[in-house]
Amino acid sequence: MDKVQFAGEFKLDKCELISSTGTFADISAIVVEINIFESIFKTALTGSVIITDTNNLVDNMPIIGQEFLSLKISTPGLVNKDLAYDFTENVFCVYKITSRQDISSGFQIYELNLISPEVLRSNRTRVSKSYTGLTSEIVEKILRDEKLITTKKDIFIDETSRLRKFVAPNKRPNDFIKSLVRESTSKKYSGSPHYLFYETTKGFNFRVL
Repeated sequence: MDKVQFAGEFKLDKCELISSTGTFADISAIVVEINIFESIFKTALTGSVIITDTNNLVDNMPIIGQEFLSLKISTPGLVNKDLAYDFTENVFCVYKITSRQDISSGFQIYELNLISPEVLRSNRTRVSKSYTGLTSEIVEKILRDEKLITTKKDIFIDETSRLRKFVAPNKRPNDFIKSLVRESTSKKYSGSPHYLFYETTKGFNFRVL
């Protein structure tokens, strides 16, 4: 029977490395360790995958830090499949290779460092326009804008109070959202100014602490 044998056990349903040219490789059989990090003080998910490589993917694929990782993880025996961590539609970006070691001839181990693609899009673009409305609405517009972050992930927002006008002077989208965090007060929670912008495995959050 498919069930949990020990604490922290997981089932790797899919782990596929996709190059910028469209070449892909199934690396699920050579994964040693997976780490996914989320924090209410970070605007994106980060993570890492440690793999043991006998096919020299680094040179043959090659892996140059512009790849995508399609990943799906579930708990053995899980009845509700919606509770699985599914990053097959919203994939991770590989941005760095670290801890590379040659164990023996033709056998090496290394760590692929992962980050949400929205961070890379934010670093490549700039916001130069004025916005009028609730800050909660402005944040959602920036995240959905096809010329900016263009995320397809779920967004969880606590509505803000007061209509405001802001001008973004050629700033990165994430930096502009951070400035909106400091200017936001809650409509529901007695004008609380304690907003946070962060990403979890469920999506983006613009929420009151």
